[in-house]
Amino acid sequence: MRAKHVIGFLVVAAIVPSLAFAGSSAGSRSSIQILGKATGLTLVDADKSGKPSVGDYEIGKVTLVDPASGETMGHGVVNCTILNSSGTEFMCSGYNQLRGGELMVAGRFSALSKTYRLAIVGGTGDYAGARGWESGTWLDAKFTKVRIVDTFST
Repeated sequence: MRAKHVIGFLVVAAIVPSLAFAGSSAGSRSSIQILGKATGLTLVDADKSGKPSVGDYEIGKVTLVDPASGETMGHGVVNCTILNSSGTEFMCSGYNQLRGGELMVAGRFSALSKTYRLAIVGGTGDYAGARGWESGTWLDAKFTKVRIVDTFST
């Protein structure tokens, strides 16, 4: 189950944080940079095998930080289901709670890569109708920090 802990932090830090700063300029394309810091992880060994297996899942929390100022901008949650027996492929969905609303992300994630790209599939409030993508690059070997760029239109 230790490998799952690392992967869970990786997924949480990557998926959730970047959405947090999606802009609110209607109809225009925006690109925002964010730093994600993993803050919690709950692992569920669905089949009670004691090792990663298809159908096990992780629920992770992340703090969203402005990389320039270091100020906390919000938080996010992600839920990732393991898709293979080695515990390296996931299907994830998540949200970022911000002052102006929420942003939603979803997509396939591989723990074998130092980068990822997920879909921005919608939002609420200032982020209603958001569509685009999130790209992330891991900043540490423990997958607890990630640099994220969200590119989207509302």
